[in-house]
Amino acid sequence: DTHELIQLFKSKKIDALIAWQTNWPVKFSLLHFPVKAFSLYQNGFSLYGNMYAASEEYIANNKELLKKFLMATNKGWAIAFSHPKEIATYITLNYYPKDKYINGSYPLTLKHQISKLILSKQFLLEGVGIDYLGLVSQVRLTASIDFAKKYQIIPSSSKISAEDFYSSEIIHNLYGARLQ
Repeated sequence: DTHELIQLFKSKKIDALIAWQTNWPVKFSLLHFPVKAFSLYQNGFSLYGNMYAASEEYIANNKELLKKFLMATNKGWAIAFSHPKEIATYITLNYYPKDKYINGSYPLTLKHQISKLILSKQFLLEGVGIDYLGLVSQVRLTASIDFAKKYQIIPSSSKISAEDFYSSEIIHNLYGARLQ
């Protein structure tokens, strides 16, 4: 609950919170409780971009379907980013659980949803632009793994690498020569 978290901050029982920048910091701001957000993304740990998981077999057998799925997903994001107020209004009115409204307030919840779309656009387009919406590269994943090892999010001795779970095959199928 938002108010419980604010009370924990005010009572000094907590002084930090791990959160998506599009979520708690925005909610706190809407309730006039300013916070300072430290972006993992801007400090080397990239959690942003579209990542989908599928088995190697599924990828091999469904290349065209996956390409169409990504094209439809990217088109949906592009529309949402071009019309954040309209999309947020539609989603909040039709799909957002009313018992989850911030303080039971539709206007506050709508502002939050609009802010989330605007911030998501910033993160998903960072360094790639609308033509490569949400693209996650092997370089970006490697940087995140290195960061995670440095700060012991995963053991520094771990042999995990971006190649272990990243396939550029569908990305190259979707974007083709534009990636060269």
